[in-house]
Amino acid sequence: MLETLGEQYHRLSDIGHAERYWNEALRLRQQAYGDSSAEAAVGYAYRARYHNYMAAPSPDHQPLAWREAERALRLSPRSDKSTSSFARILIHREAGYAWKVAFGGRGIETHDLLERSRLHYRHAMRIATVAGDTIWTAQLAHDIGNTFTDEAGYYKSVRSRAANRPLVDSALFHYRNSIRLMQACGMATSEAVMMDHFTTALLYYYNYAHDSIAKVTAAYDRALRTMIAQAGHPPDVDPFTFEPRVGNKAQMIELLTLRATALANYHQADGPRLLPEALSALEAAVPYWDAMLQEYRSEDFHKVVGSYNHFPFQSGTRVLADLHRLTGDERYLHQALQWFDRNRDALERRNAERSGQRMPSVTAHQPSMAYRTRPGTACVAIHAHHHIVTFSIGSEQVETRILDGHEWNAFDPWAFVADLKKAIVSNDPQSYRRNAFRIYQATIADALADPDITELILIPSEGLNTFPFEALVTDTLGPAQWSALHYVNGRCAVRYARTIQEALAPHVPLRMAAMKAAIAHAPGTAELPFATALVRRIGGSNATLHTGREDLLRLLAGDTPLHIASHAVAPSAPDQTPYLQLADGPLHLYDLDTAHNGTPFIVLSTCSSGEGRHYSGVGTLSLGNALLRSGSSTVVQTLWPVDDQATSEILHLMYAEMANGTSASQALAQAKASFINMHRNDALSNPFYWSGIILTGRDADPTTPTKRWTWLVAGMASLVLIAGTLYRVLRRSRRSRALAANS
Repeated sequence: MLETLGEQYHRLSDIGHAERYWNEALRLRQQAYGDSSAEAAVGYAYRARYHNYMAAPSPDHQPLAWREAERALRLSPRSDKSTSSFARILIHREAGYAWKVAFGGRGIETHDLLERSRLHYRHAMRIATVAGDTIWTAQLAHDIGNTFTDEAGYYKSVRSRAANRPLVDSALFHYRNSIRLMQACGMATSEAVMMDHFTTALLYYYNYAHDSIAKVTAAYDRALRTMIAQAGHPPDVDPFTFEPRVGNKAQMIELLTLRATALANYHQADGPRLLPEALSALEAAVPYWDAMLQEYRSEDFHKVVGSYNHFPFQSGTRVLADLHRLTGDERYLHQALQWFDRNRDALERRNAERSGQRMPSVTAHQPSMAYRTRPGTACVAIHAHHHIVTFSIGSEQVETRILDGHEWNAFDPWAFVADLKKAIVSNDPQSYRRNAFRIYQATIADALADPDITELILIPSEGLNTFPFEALVTDTLGPAQWSALHYVNGRCAVRYARTIQEALAPHVPLRMAAMKAAIAHAPGTAELPFATALVRRIGGSNATLHTGREDLLRLLAGDTPLHIASHAVAPSAPDQTPYLQLADGPLHLYDLDTAHNGTPFIVLSTCSSGEGRHYSGVGTLSLGNALLRSGSSTVVQTLWPVDDQATSEILHLMYAEMANGTSASQALAQAKASFINMHRNDALSNPFYWSGIILTGRDADPTTPTKRWTWLVAGMASLVLIAGTLYRVLRRSRRSRALAANS
């Protein structure tokens, strides 16, 4: 029953819920039959199914899928009579998927890899045929066809159409056979038939140029109509119809999104006429998106959104930017900016809608003035999806830049960021300067062309969200020494935000005099002498020195700024989330996500508090971002394992600047500049030591308390003024009485 429940959630793309049921079922199988039993093999096959699903958006699930599938095969009985046909089909089918998702990996040529996948599928099909299971036979026919689609897509750039034609024909043969078998079972409107139409659309899209657009869209429409027909609609229903009774809303979003993506990519050759139709498909997906946010109950909702194409706003941002560029219509620009945010705030929007709240939105009646910065501030939102789109928001206008295919190939952000990190680790300022300048030119140089800009707010896209832009360089002049490079940090203060609305929100007032500080030393972890000294300096006798779980949750429930020092871990293994190491054990990201958090400003003096896995539609699952989701306005977090001494020095300098009333972003920038100057002759000037400390969220303005002696002086002056006034009044009164007496 648990495995059946897991399958039901799997069909809804709610993979997090499915995994929980499958894990519990495996535990029961192991408990009843042993971990090396044939019964446990079925449980491992379901584990492989989970990793097979996750391997497309997260390639590091691939070896886990392979491991679980191999374990299931190893434990499966040699005799076909000793177990059910369902179990044997399941085991071989998931083994076939495990080979398939290892696409381009395992050091095996792609054709051989997919051929091994087909061997497992064919073996499973023989079992289904002998058992007379028509539905399984149909689904395995689809699986075999899908391997030919993948192979044809992989070779499309190196083979001619004629060379790929046998692969296309083989795929179509198996899809048609699958549809025929399902129709014979009275299941013409099943999701299995929908998948046959869906992958037919992908087949045409992968292998033919823009002259196949009619076949591609027709196949997508058949898939959409199949889903809607399940609710009782006629076969010719409008494929863009919103039908709330469709159960698998994530699948509808994926179909509409990929249909739009195909049109958007074809428009380069076929003119702009396809873009409005692409936008219509994406807008048709939005009601399904809203319904999915409300209906899906998965605790791992980021896996639903971040898997495959279960969000319309990523493609939509690019389509709207293209339409604005081609037509000049500002309404498209305004909608593009709104959709840019909606591609990044799925968790906040879902939590708000489920609790009956409404997410704030920019007024659609003022597209010209809705997005503006304060004078002296520039905001750059970077969107990467097939093309890089940058929105540069200033105090007077919004400018859009779209990098075309040639520019995209010349600027691969992921490769450049990797090169920058290598240069930092290898202590190579010459190579670093060259690559950092190229990223600067491609992303933020235009926004900083105005010499009056003193603050830059960045909303980076995936791939660029793990590198601090303040460490980019504005030129390649001067000696190639770390302390001599002309960093963006020396040009302006840099702040980060998760959405444009967060970036442009008003500054948060802070009562820095009420700031609290805490430090945790988890058993077995290294001491943090510099962080401890800073905590004592900030918190004085009220500092919490042995912070545990309850201590931290109590501090978060307050409404004063908070400084937290501890060790933190951002695991690189799949499905593991970041956590803080506290005195009485770990505090995980999910705990912070659901904490009662009234703290407006939090400094995480920890390693890797800004690190985490990135999910499309959600962003980075980091400790700092979890605190922003749960209520904080501003978080200072770190992008990698940082140095205790350097981090503590920079934060001490930042607090000194904030004590003078300097905003948090400006204070952090000035602290970094001072730190580089202080260490200009030693290794700490390397960006590794200072640039990984970043400020995310809204900016914060400290309220500078008036000093006690100022109050005394003001009070004495007031007393003197009052005394003088009384003296003049009394003197005037006596003079009046004297004049009256004389008269």
